[in-house]
Amino acid sequence: MKLKELMENTNKKMPHLYLDMDGVQADFFGAWAAKNNVGNYKESPILVGKTDDVAKSTMTLWVNPVEDNWTIVATKGDLSCVVGTGTHFKVMPNKKSLSI
Repeated sequence: MKLKELMENTNKKMPHLYLDMDGVQADFFGAWAAKNNVGNYKESPILVGKTDDVAKSTMTLWVNPVEDNWTIVATKGDLSCVVGTGTHFKVMPNKKSLSI
C-alpha cells in the first residue's frame, strides 16, 4: 500500500514528514561527517544503465573517489532501492581508452 492510499483511507490526522535530501534546510551529513571525523562523505553518479530483466529498472553506480566508497541503486519509476554498497572502489585498467 502506498502512503497516499494510507492517508486517503483514514480519518486520523497524519503528521507531515519532511525529507531534506539536498541539505538546504539543515546539513545533516556535514554534522555526521564532523562527528565521525570524515572529511568527505558524498558520492556522485558515474554510471547509469537499463537492466534487461523483468523489472526493466535503471541501475546507477555512485562513487566517492576520495574515500573509495560505492553504492549501486536500482530505480523504477519513483521508487529507488539500494542494491549494494562497498569500499575500495577502483577503476580497472583497460587496453582501450576509457574516460570516466
